[in-house]
Order: sequence, then C-alpha cells, then structure tokens
Amino acid sequence: MMTNLRNILSTIAFFCLVVFLVYKCSTGGTSKEDILKLDGRTIGTVIYKGGTKLEMEYEIDGLKYILKKSRPYTSIQNGEQFQIAYNPHNKNDAIPIYYEPVINEGIFETTNSLGDINWDINNYFTNQQIIGFDYKVNGIEYHKAQVIEFGTEKGDIILDRLYPVMYNVKNPKIAYILLDK
Repeated sequence: MMTNLRNILSTIAFFCLVVFLVYKCSTGGTSKEDILKLDGRTIGTVIYKGGTKLEMEYEIDGLKYILKKSRPYTSIQNGEQFQIAYNPHNKNDAIPIYYEPVINEGIFETTNSLGDINWDINNYFTNQQIIGFDYKVNGIEYHKAQVIEFGTEKGDIILDRLYPVMYNVKNPKIAYILLDK
C-alpha cells in the first residue's frame, strides 16, 4: 500500500515538473522583468501594424529576427523604431520597450507648434502609462498616443501644458512628445 502511494506521488510530481517545463519553454522561459534586467539591447523597426497584430524586425550579430506582438498601442506606425530588450542566450526571446523610441537626428525635427497633452492612462496590468497629445506640422493637426516609462508621477506631467514634439519629417504621424523640456 505504501509503495503504491509513493508511486502515485512520484508520478504526480513528475507530471507537475513536465507541465512546468512545457510552460517555461512555451513562454520563452524568461519573464519580461528578467529580460529587461539582461544586457541584450538592439533597435527594432515596426514592419507591420494592422488591427491587433504588430511585427517588429531587429538584428543581432548579423541575423534578422521578427518579434510578433498582439494588441499594440493605438497610434503606433509602420517604420517606428524602439529599443528591443532580448535574452542573449535566446535571441528570439525579446520585448519592445515602447517608452524608449529611437529618434534619429536628421530624420526628426521639432514642431513650431507645441504638443498639448490631453489624456493619460495608467495600465497596471501591462505596466504601461500612455499619454495622448495633439500637435501640428505644416498646418495639419495630428493626434498621437505614446507610452512613457511606468512609474512616472502624474505630478511630473502637467495636462494641458504645451511641450515640444519631435516628428519624423517623412511621416509626421510618427512623433514623440518631449516631457523633459
């Protein structure tokens, strides 16, 4: 009787271990927080955004990778670039850092009209804080949502204050509000 109980408990423990390992392998094995703590960083470019799908291409050691995400934030545009954090031991295990956009000199200019923040959302589920702002380029008004680093205090952002906005000269829909100016 005792041997049967041991066999049953051993089988259950083995089954639990297999389920855990399958789960870790299917989720990439590394949490978002763990990946952010690692040294792997590169630049990713949005190559497809449609509906609830997003694809970003990034390169590490001459090899190209595609990062697929679902439910990207609303106003992300094809061609936008963001820092990508990745696991150096599994380069497919990566996450975009939306609050670290890449703003290349010569491609971006500052608007003469300043951005007006008109809403902000704290999303504790995804650890994202999103702000929306309006800005004008060549007389055309645009609206953009931007992820900012989670934990930025609401007192650090003054709604309805004007802030400078950097925009992509080839695609003014790509823009970022400069909160530290």
